[in-house]
Amino acid sequence: MGTAIIYIIVFGLLAAFFIGCGYLLYKSTLRIKEQSNEKKKYDPIQYAVLKHIDGLPLIQGSLVDVMYCADKFVFVKDKQEISVSLDKVIDVDNVTGKDIKSQQAQGAAAGALVFGGLSGAVIGSLAATTTYFVISYKSNDEIKSIIFDCSSSFFGIKVKKHFKNNNSREEEMIEL
Repeated sequence: MGTAIIYIIVFGLLAAFFIGCGYLLYKSTLRIKEQSNEKKKYDPIQYAVLKHIDGLPLIQGSLVDVMYCADKFVFVKDKQEISVSLDKVIDVDNVTGKDIKSQQAQGAAAGALVFGGLSGAVIGSLAATTTYFVISYKSNDEIKSIIFDCSSSFFGIKVKKHFKNNNSREEEMIEL
């Protein structure tokens, strides 16, 4: 009688395990199909899923589908779509947390607004050795930034290269 109960428990646990694995596989397949549909809809030049750090009306740390298209950046999270026209984009760059912190400190000391006015809490949380993809853009005559963690992706490098080669900007004279 005791071994029968043990067999039932083991069988129940194995069944629950396989059902759980099947469910995760099903959800993963749905996500892959969803990403494929997004790619077809926007026809991006580059695509990646990156961790949002700051600059979008999304929770910090959430994973976002980031698409660099011929005319805009598109950010999709849970069927919420946000875009920035390339006409508004001033620059894209890959920087380390250490670089952002030192430039922000220099800008603050000089009274300048670097990286679109990131909050002190965001800057303090940036890891010095992590690489961040920064999109600087102009909105209502104000410079803003969108930052993603791209340490485990070549997305930022590829986008920066393509952007620099294909988006010529007029030279801007800045007098200090």
